[in-house]
Amino acid sequence: MDARFLAIAQRPLAGIALAEAAPTPAWRSRPAWGVLGTADRCIDPGVHRFSYERMGAQVTELEGASHVVMISHPQEVAAVVMTAVRSCTVQPA
Repeated sequence: MDARFLAIAQRPLAGIALAEAAPTPAWRSRPAWGVLGTADRCIDPGVHRFSYERMGAQVTELEGASHVVMISHPQEVAAVVMTAVRSCTVQPA
């Protein structure tokens, strides 16, 4: 069931995405986090590492995790999201 849903749920890449100018990325002025699945066979983990290093992201590498790391390792991904939320939340004085 999950594989069938994922196969039809992702929209194809629109041609305009390759030509339109992108605005300034948020990571240039805000903190960033990333989860890297070391067994991703869709996007080489080295590409992810390069991108995360470039943006100065706090990276969590999950050994053996696939491209859909949020499905194969939901607790670990949720922990990273919660860390990011806590880091960006203004604490009351």
